Amino acid sequence: MQQQETCQLSVIWRGKKFSLEMDPAATLKSLGDELLNLTNVRDDTMRLIVPTNKSSILLYPFSEEHSYLKLEAASILEVFFN
Repeated sequence: MQQQETCQLSVIWRGKKFSLEMDPAATLKSLGDELLNLTNVRDDTMRLIVPTNKSSILLYPFSEEHSYLKLEAASILEVFFN
């Protein structure tokens, strides 16, 4: 049986830490949908600040520009194999 690849994501919102397990091939919109269910933040106001080596990236999971980016391509993953 083939192992399914998943990724662990930690998101902090208003001081509360949420842990999510997602498929790396999922889109930013899918991540946004999960966060919407957890936080009740409106989709038109949701922004993700993703730290990088020298600065950070601001992503809008429900925008036309970012919604179809794959999590693995957005440089925000730690990948684990279950």
